[in-house]
Amino acid sequence: MPNVNVELNLFYMHHNDAKTFAKWAYDLRDGDVNPSIYVRHSIISVVFASEALINRVLVELAADSSVFQALEKASILDKWYLSPFLCSGNEKPVPFEKGSEPFQSFTELVQIRNWLAHPKVETFLKAEMDPNSGFRILGKNEEYPWLEMLKGERWPQTGIPKNPFEIDHTHAAVSLKILDDMIEALLKRLAGQIDKEWLDLIAVKDDEGLHYYQVPVQTLWGGYGGIKSNNSRE
Repeated sequence: MPNVNVELNLFYMHHNDAKTFAKWAYDLRDGDVNPSIYVRHSIISVVFASEALINRVLVELAADSSVFQALEKASILDKWYLSPFLCSGNEKPVPFEKGSEPFQSFTELVQIRNWLAHPKVETFLKAEMDPNSGFRILGKNEEYPWLEMLKGERWPQTGIPKNPFEIDHTHAAVSLKILDDMIEALLKRLAGQIDKEWLDLIAVKDDEGLHYYQVPVQTLWGGYGGIKSNNSRE
């Protein structure tokens, strides 16, 4: 059996991670466990997926092969904004409108991801003390007031709460919808270059790189979960 080199479709991986975390949060919506842990990871995975996708677009579709190297350290937002100019093949590309949807919400989603993924010290949230309630820490004589984080403060564009413990499954759905809208807008701007089927393809080539072709990601036996690996292709 010949050896081949298989590309990891990291967009597909992170996108499915995001959807899985969103489902787990939805399943916990009426339970006693706070689902925010899954929502936070869903939001982070959505932005990871957006970065993996736009990097792949620039690598495969930019007219100049050095474009991606030049933009490697550019922001996710800059890469998305520049992609119609670099990859559409049109003399008059249609740019994203930074002041309109879905780019506005996508911009804020990236900000939320950065806030969650790059934590800074001395990050405070407003809270109120309950004068009628408190608790003691074992081994200490002091009584500490019970604190209740103030609710209702939200990111203005997406409506996602700034209190990371207040977010729920609806906010995971919001972040996934933003990415879906961005992808739809990208496909329109790169019409004839890529389509929805392209999103789930992987590249395969032999050891010498002589045969290069793309197949659906479900052809992988492991990792993505599309096909069982018990010596069959059920």
